[in-house]
Amino acid sequence: MAEHALKVEPREPGRPGRERRAGYVPAVVYGRGRASEAIRVAEKDLREFLAAGGHHHVVTLTAPGGSFAAVVKEIQHDPVRGRVLHVDFQAVSLDTRIRARVPVVIHGEAQVEKAGAVVQHQLHELEVECLPADLPEEIDVDVRALAPGEAVHVRDLTPPPGVEILEDEDAVVASVVIPRAVEAALKADVGEAGEEGQSQPGSGGA
Repeated sequence: MAEHALKVEPREPGRPGRERRAGYVPAVVYGRGRASEAIRVAEKDLREFLAAGGHHHVVTLTAPGGSFAAVVKEIQHDPVRGRVLHVDFQAVSLDTRIRARVPVVIHGEAQVEKAGAVVQHQLHELEVECLPADLPEEIDVDVRALAPGEAVHVRDLTPPPGVEILEDEDAVVASVVIPRAVEAALKADVGEAGEEGQSQPGSGGA
């Protein structure tokens, strides 16, 4: 598990605009029996943290009163500019299992496309349960061996040691299909071939 850390500071609730103008992102932290606390984090630090995939990891939050482990529970973005508006952190214990959502990464998509098929990615994240130290960065799914019409289900995945996937085992993670245009062309070719076969003159004596 990669190590991540963020410096946070207490803030006055109810004035998020002022925090953003000052270069901070307003946030809250709760969990482990603590009441929800309004905090702020430097926007520059948060951008670097998110770019490194930190929102899928345990992060050490360093506050004036000490440091503690937490995970990102929710991120609110500006729908137009994409800027992070607010973050929810949940404090966690390193010896207590947690639930989190982990991204699914598909491997082998290029090989499938070269064969004339496409990969449909149905589940982009999976809910898992594990100790914070075991939280994976991602769940890898290899589709190179799939033929058109085949799929990878949750039951086909092998999670890392100590990690339990909580999704429905029959849920489809990814599938391989023939594009409609290609399928239509193939059917047309088959139809034309059949017509040609039927139009061949038969042999017979006069």
